[in-house]
Amino acid sequence: MTKSMFGLLGGWLVTAQLLAGGTDPLDQWQWRNPLPNGNALSGLTFANGQFLATSGSLVANSPDGITWTTHNCGPVDTLGTTYGLASIAYGNGTFVAVGLGNTPGIDGSFGVVFTSTDGIHWASQPAPAGLADFTSVVYGNGQFVAAADSTGLDPNVGGYILTSPDGVRWAAVFIQAGIDCLHGTVSYANGEFFLPAPTPWTMTGTLYTSPDGVNWTYEYMQPWFGQSGVAFGNGRYVLAGGGALLTSTDGVTWTNGLSTSSSTTATSVTYGEGLFVVVASDGKILTSSDAQKWTRRTSGTSQSLGRVADGNGVFVAASSSGALVVSTNGMNWQDLNSSLTTDSLSAVGYSGGRFVAVGFGGVLLGSPDGSHWTNGVSGTVQTFHSLAVGGDTWVAVGSGGVIVSSADGVNWAAANSGTTSSLRDVTYGQGTFVAVGDQGTLLTSANGTNWVSGDTGINDSLDSIACGNGTFVASGASGEVAVSSNGVDWNQSNTGLNQGFYGMAWGNGVFVGISGTNGILLSVNGLDWNQVATGSELSWLRRVSFGHGTFVAVGSNGAMATSTNGVDWISRNSGTGNALVGVAYGNGTFVTVGDSGTILQSGQLAGTLLTLGPVTPMPGGVMSVTINGALGDTWQLQASTNLVNWVPLATVTITNVPMQFLDEGAANLPRRLYRGVGSGD
Repeated sequence: MTKSMFGLLGGWLVTAQLLAGGTDPLDQWQWRNPLPNGNALSGLTFANGQFLATSGSLVANSPDGITWTTHNCGPVDTLGTTYGLASIAYGNGTFVAVGLGNTPGIDGSFGVVFTSTDGIHWASQPAPAGLADFTSVVYGNGQFVAAADSTGLDPNVGGYILTSPDGVRWAAVFIQAGIDCLHGTVSYANGEFFLPAPTPWTMTGTLYTSPDGVNWTYEYMQPWFGQSGVAFGNGRYVLAGGGALLTSTDGVTWTNGLSTSSSTTATSVTYGEGLFVVVASDGKILTSSDAQKWTRRTSGTSQSLGRVADGNGVFVAASSSGALVVSTNGMNWQDLNSSLTTDSLSAVGYSGGRFVAVGFGGVLLGSPDGSHWTNGVSGTVQTFHSLAVGGDTWVAVGSGGVIVSSADGVNWAAANSGTTSSLRDVTYGQGTFVAVGDQGTLLTSANGTNWVSGDTGINDSLDSIACGNGTFVASGASGEVAVSSNGVDWNQSNTGLNQGFYGMAWGNGVFVGISGTNGILLSVNGLDWNQVATGSELSWLRRVSFGHGTFVAVGSNGAMATSTNGVDWISRNSGTGNALVGVAYGNGTFVTVGDSGTILQSGQLAGTLLTLGPVTPMPGGVMSVTINGALGDTWQLQASTNLVNWVPLATVTITNVPMQFLDEGAANLPRRLYRGVGSGD
């Protein structure tokens, strides 16, 4: 199939016709399971026309509480810092997200602040020193007010209340000494600030109040509050605290409005559409129009609900356990969560127009396009660790020596492996399947059904295997490697490292090995390896795959990086903090799988994503043509003056986005048109 894209330059020279575009597809990952979003959501709020929720270093956005997209808030740094965002507020044209950060090798957490003008693109801001974390933030009275905890940094200081006009400049206006930690939810209700905070090691709560966010008073109250908040409506305040709901007409004197059962802990409250809505730890929802008479509602989930917010006539409740329920009236609720499985998935593959994913407990899923998945039957409850396909045959291997095979990816049958050792990885090449596992286990098969035991000469556990350019490469846990041209006869070598490869792949003439803290290594023959990339952020990576001219590596905490040559790597936003342990290319996209049934699919990587422009005149009549496209795609760039006769200029492989091409032949031409022509996948 031929593919072509045009960039039309007219006038003196330059207008660009953009036929397709957008951000890089490898930064556009969509949830396929669980739906609608598999991230654990917290810090829920409604602001500036949208719902926002935090999830680790991610911010999830939704216009209606139903459709969610995620954006990475925390920058990738060389220290491997991770973030736990707790709360978001909006005011004066700015979103502010606060939480904590942790850096490997450094004791204790620290407070972090991010700001955004649209809730999508975020910038890190300096946070005051001495904070263990920010616990919540709200906007009111022309300023941001945040609660922060210093526990672990200064035993004499429990916490801080801080104010900021813009989320960048912060001032500590109240410091609570001793054991009173300020990790509650700060609220702004009816012109007043409230901070119900737990009192550690007691069954009491401390209610902090302020008319301006600067001058605070507090009193000890029953019951223990947890991290609840305050809402105001219909002339009453409601504090959803621990085992009871407290109500007040003035924000000073509080009464117990409703006693809840010991198994129910109220966690959050909001007021909207003339209704108070309270959510609880056991999935219960309570509603009231007057804060005096309360009605229990069925939420549709038994999972803990930690946050509730309302906006645009919609109530949304979510929790860190992944529950997400919505209502248009506060009384009738719909559980949005749907999942084919919540078991962790460990591997995914593609062949013959079909994706297959396997995982814990023998779970097996299939999809024709990476978007729509159905459950399959593997015939085992053993955990799968790896998946390979050769010709028309699929093979999955796992714990206890389990092997199952299939001729179509749909119907599976058990094979006799002859071992009870766990099989960690499997690959196909040279007409042979090769599986490796614990205690140096090596198995080979020509058909996926009949397996023969072999020996690489490595007695250590074999964790990964790959095949490319007629060579099998197996990796031992202590850094040994073995190579073979047939899967039977092996030669040994050593990487010189103290550990082997979690995963390997072959592509673009090289083997790529993922070795945790040792980073990424490359080899052209499987015996001699060189470190090409290191860094704490790469230490999270666990598995790697090659497709569409691109290596994609995935790992813990949603870590993801891509490369077209194995040397230069780009950190990617996977859109999740869940561990990713398998990745495969097919049907013009990558699919990655991981913990809690996670399935994510990248944007379309077809050649129609190529765009040309803008085109910029340079000195001497040279034209600079900006090229955007799918990494790894190869295009022939052509030029014309009449849209009829086209002249080849260069063959360009997309190695980074965007790229620049300098056309020195454009000098003295009143008109120049460009297009890219290539061959389909």
